[in-house]
Amino acid sequence: MKVHLFATVIFLLAASAAFSAEAPDSSYVVTFLGGSTTVEVFGRVEHIVVRDIEGIVRADSECGGSVGNYEQIVGVAKALQIYVTNADAVGAFVSYPLKVNSELGKKHVDIPSKKALVAHYNDVFTPSVIERIKKSNPHEVFCRNGMATIGSGIVWFAEDGDGQVKLAVVNQ
Repeated sequence: MKVHLFATVIFLLAASAAFSAEAPDSSYVVTFLGGSTTVEVFGRVEHIVVRDIEGIVRADSECGGSVGNYEQIVGVAKALQIYVTNADAVGAFVSYPLKVNSELGKKHVDIPSKKALVAHYNDVFTPSVIERIKKSNPHEVFCRNGMATIGSGIVWFAEDGDGQVKLAVVNQ
């Protein structure tokens, strides 16, 4: 009797979960060298799953609210990769103050303006940071706490007050 009751409860729970699962408004897959990203859109929230070439999940997150959408994030990440050595160009798509973390997050500095960023550009975008940004795959997006990252967290993006996705954090 206990086994039958247990099986019935499991069946009802599974059926309930299946009926309550919301179908996405739309979904698409972006294939890139080394893997793919699946994006399922639920209104303003996107479920993003990054897989390697063997189909193994490397990242699974939900982006929405104050982080923009996947296409916006990828667009800004690609622009950053192209212009990362141009202080003036990068300064145009930064959300100020720009937070710069160093020494594994033990120390941080806020860069208050484009003028300050340009003046300290080589201190923020060190050769190591530039190399890691250039090697990052802009399609490998991961979101957390209202922000999105590429490159295993080297840079983080967020929407500014005007709804534009901009660079918000640099982790050295």
